[in-house]
Amino acid sequence: MRGLSLPFVALALVGCTALNPNWQGNGDVGSGGGSAGSGGAGKGGAGGSGGSTTLPDLGMGGLPDLSMSDPPDLLPPPPVCSPGDRQCANGLPPASQLCDKDGQWNTRVCPVANDPHQVMCMDGYCAPPSDAQNCLVGNGPSEDACYNIDPNLSCEPFIDAQNNGWMWFCVKVVGTGASGDPCTSGAQCRSGFCGSNGTCFRACQNPSDCPQHTPKLSCKQVTIDVEGVTTYANSCVP
Repeated sequence: MRGLSLPFVALALVGCTALNPNWQGNGDVGSGGGSAGSGGAGKGGAGGSGGSTTLPDLGMGGLPDLSMSDPPDLLPPPPVCSPGDRQCANGLPPASQLCDKDGQWNTRVCPVANDPHQVMCMDGYCAPPSDAQNCLVGNGPSEDACYNIDPNLSCEPFIDAQNNGWMWFCVKVVGTGASGDPCTSGAQCRSGFCGSNGTCFRACQNPSDCPQHTPKLSCKQVTIDVEGVTTYANSCVP
């Protein structure tokens, strides 16, 4: 400390021992203050009997044991229906529901033509809207028959539950996927159906019914699932 005056040394020591406002003691205080709990004696007196400031041991605390908690959300939901059951769900438009093998409802919102009040569901199957036009022409269903009426219409299948037959009608498009576009679900496609070949279904009768596409589209038979029932129809496929 040669060359430093005593006042300067004193100031340096004061600067190094400034109180830390975040420090917590163990409840015992020497001269000059009380404990962290209920306040100490005056200057130079003994500290008061302050409460404990020891932080809780998280390993021993009241935190829940995650290994004993409720089952995680990754488990499948509990069954809500009996596999194979069908029902019509109320709403506008209504929907058909089929209970799958896991006991969950698979829903198809019944397609609309123009007036949503004309949409029906019967015996657990979507019925074609009463104002929809038939697109089963010639040798089979045709997307062109609907597109020529309105580009926002698509030729879609319906199940005649009473006669065990198939009906095809022009109804509002569902998704944005066009002919030959890859798909994993019908909701991605204009027609509302994804073909067994993994592309959006578009009803056709011959290759000339298929729009220009790269690669070129041909008209071939695929299978589609309609409310749990499999049917076969020609579609524009790559």
